[in-house]
Amino acid sequence: MLGEQYRGSMLVAGSAAFSLAYAAGSVAGSGATGFLMALINPTAGPLGVGMVLVVFTLIFAVAGRR
Repeated sequence: MLGEQYRGSMLVAGSAAFSLAYAAGSVAGSGATGFLMALINPTAGPLGVGMVLVVFTLIFAVAGRR
């Protein structure tokens, strides 16, 4: 999808930005899930991830209506 709109250096920069965001999300998500599981209970990990996914779904659903 990125390659449909951008070419050359903009495509490389966009790809690098996506990779950086993906890596940061992987680190933050794993750390937060582990923290929840250690702090509360092992079942808190999947429940926390599920709640975050529901929140993101609601945000995108509302943004899509505009």
